[in-house]
Amino acid sequence: MARFFETAALPRLLSTAVGSLPHKNAEDAVDLIVRKLRSAVHAPQLSRSDPREQMWIQFSENLPCFRLDFKNLKYYFDTSGDAVTEVEAFYSKYLEVEGTSPADEFAVGEDYGRGIHRLLDRLDRTGEKAPFVKVQVTGPLSFGLTVTDEQGKPIFYHPLFRDVAVKGMGLKAVWLLEQFRPYAENVIVFFDEPSLSAYGSSVLLGVSREDVVESLDDVMGMVLERGGIPGVHCCGNTDWGMLM
Repeated sequence: MARFFETAALPRLLSTAVGSLPHKNAEDAVDLIVRKLRSAVHAPQLSRSDPREQMWIQFSENLPCFRLDFKNLKYYFDTSGDAVTEVEAFYSKYLEVEGTSPADEFAVGEDYGRGIHRLLDRLDRTGEKAPFVKVQVTGPLSFGLTVTDEQGKPIFYHPLFRDVAVKGMGLKAVWLLEQFRPYAENVIVFFDEPSLSAYGSSVLLGVSREDVVESLDDVMGMVLERGGIPGVHCCGNTDWGMLM
């Protein structure tokens, strides 16, 4: 179980934003953020500017056997062939990051994160540390239940690739934390979990309370170990007792 961040260290009121913005121009989005959210700027997610910033794709780079048909906007994990080489390479890199190596192999590239990179550029130019920077990653549960294998089955139900999906989101969170740490006193990392609003319904049939807790605990632990502040965004009702 991950240790918890000491919430007494947080201000009584802190305004930030969920992440997604309707802008097509990344500079315009960053301009708005730095003007309106001075205490806790956030990295904009701009899915209208490029489909690769859509939440199921943006954090998929360098995940083993993840296939993206950009022309037709189809994405899935290909588990049909021999995945051993790609999966072994993934876990080798994961262990290096767990051993405190930088998470550079799990970067969000420029094409997948224009908003992220423009905010980094802006913070680098100003040379000042913000009190807080807030970033967001697709939550491991929602990613695993939305992205499928080649047969259309949610990858969360795959015995091997569930762990790949979960740890993949944690590694993306670590990379974001590393990138923004030089520009902020505190980095908040939210895991976006829309699927939590369906917990307990037939939509999440076969997903246990333990599955949810273990998945979130895994990624939150990775953030906490590197001094970040983890959080969860759920755009609906859920079992709040389970989440706590």
